[in-house]
Amino acid sequence: MVGVGEVFRLYDGRTTAYLGEFSDRRQAWAAADDHLIAAMLRRDEWVTGEYLVISVDPKGVVCADSQVTYLGPPEHPDECRLWLRTLPGRG
Repeated sequence: MVGVGEVFRLYDGRTTAYLGEFSDRRQAWAAADDHLIAAMLRRDEWVTGEYLVISVDPKGVVCADSQVTYLGPPEHPDECRLWLRTLPGRG
Protein backbone atom coordinates (compact mmCIF):
# COMPACT_ATOMS: atom_id res chain seq x y z
CA MET A 1 0.00 0.00 0.00
CA VAL A 2 3.02 2.30 0.06
CA GLY A 3 2.40 5.40 -2.04
CA VAL A 4 -1.31 4.68 -2.50
CA GLY A 5 -2.74 6.37 0.58
CA GLU A 6 -3.76 5.00 3.92
CA VAL A 7 -6.04 1.96 4.03
CA PHE A 8 -7.73 0.77 7.23
CA ARG A 9 -8.48 -2.93 7.60
CA LEU A 10 -10.93 -4.10 10.25
CA TYR A 11 -10.65 -7.45 12.03
CA ASP A 12 -12.72 -9.15 14.71
CA GLY A 13 -10.08 -9.63 17.41
CA ARG A 14 -11.84 -12.63 18.94
CA THR A 15 -12.11 -14.67 15.72
CA THR A 16 -9.47 -12.89 13.56
CA ALA A 17 -12.15 -12.60 10.84
CA TYR A 18 -11.48 -9.89 8.27
CA LEU A 19 -14.46 -7.50 8.30
CA GLY A 20 -13.54 -5.05 5.57
CA GLU A 21 -11.26 -2.35 4.23
CA PHE A 22 -11.92 1.38 4.56
CA SER A 23 -10.30 4.60 3.40
CA ASP A 24 -10.95 6.33 6.73
CA ARG A 25 -10.31 5.26 10.34
CA ARG A 26 -13.75 6.49 11.43
CA GLN A 27 -15.44 4.34 8.80
CA ALA A 28 -13.57 1.30 10.09
CA TRP A 29 -14.66 1.97 13.67
CA ALA A 30 -18.25 2.62 12.53
CA ALA A 31 -18.23 -0.81 10.86
CA ALA A 32 -16.88 -2.37 14.08
CA ASP A 33 -19.69 -0.69 16.01
CA ASP A 34 -22.29 -2.01 13.54
CA HIS A 35 -20.81 -5.51 13.86
CA LEU A 36 -20.96 -5.38 17.66
CA ILE A 37 -24.53 -4.03 17.75
CA ALA A 38 -25.64 -6.75 15.33
CA ALA A 39 -24.09 -9.40 17.61
CA MET A 40 -25.84 -7.89 20.64
CA LEU A 41 -29.21 -7.90 18.87
CA ARG A 42 -28.71 -11.42 17.50
CA ARG A 43 -27.89 -12.79 20.97
CA ASP A 44 -30.37 -10.52 22.77
CA GLU A 45 -27.89 -9.98 25.60
CA TRP A 46 -24.90 -7.87 26.61
CA VAL A 47 -21.84 -8.70 24.50
CA THR A 48 -18.10 -8.18 24.56
CA GLY A 49 -16.40 -7.30 21.30
CA GLU A 50 -12.74 -6.94 20.41
CA TYR A 51 -11.73 -5.18 17.21
CA LEU A 52 -8.48 -4.32 15.47
CA VAL A 53 -7.99 -1.57 12.91
CA ILE A 54 -4.72 -2.03 11.04
CA SER A 55 -3.36 0.59 8.67
CA VAL A 56 -0.26 1.25 6.62
CA ASP A 57 0.44 4.90 5.88
CA PRO A 58 1.95 6.15 2.60
CA LYS A 59 5.45 5.88 4.12
CA GLY A 60 4.91 2.20 4.97
CA VAL A 61 4.42 2.68 8.71
CA VAL A 62 2.04 0.10 10.21
CA CYS A 63 -0.39 1.24 12.88
CA ALA A 64 -2.58 -1.09 14.93
CA ASP A 65 -5.49 0.19 17.02
CA SER A 66 -7.42 -2.20 19.22
CA GLN A 67 -10.42 -1.95 21.45
CA VAL A 68 -12.35 -4.26 23.74
CA THR A 69 -15.90 -3.13 24.48
CA TYR A 70 -18.71 -4.49 26.64
CA LEU A 71 -22.06 -3.39 25.17
CA GLY A 72 -25.70 -3.48 26.18
CA PRO A 73 -28.51 -3.59 27.05
CA PRO A 74 -29.96 -5.00 23.84
CA GLU A 75 -33.30 -3.27 24.50
CA HIS A 76 -31.63 0.09 23.72
CA PRO A 77 -29.56 -0.25 20.53
CA ASP A 78 -29.84 3.46 19.68
CA GLU A 79 -28.40 4.46 23.04
CA CYS A 80 -25.67 1.84 22.59
CA ARG A 81 -24.77 3.33 19.19
CA LEU A 82 -24.62 6.83 20.69
CA TRP A 83 -22.35 5.59 23.48
CA LEU A 84 -20.04 3.84 21.01
CA ARG A 85 -19.59 7.17 19.19
CA THR A 86 -17.93 8.58 22.33
CA LEU A 87 -15.09 6.03 22.19
CA PRO A 88 -11.64 6.85 20.79
CA GLY A 89 -11.30 6.81 16.99
CA ARG A 90 -14.92 7.72 16.32
CA GLY A 91 -14.23 11.43 15.75
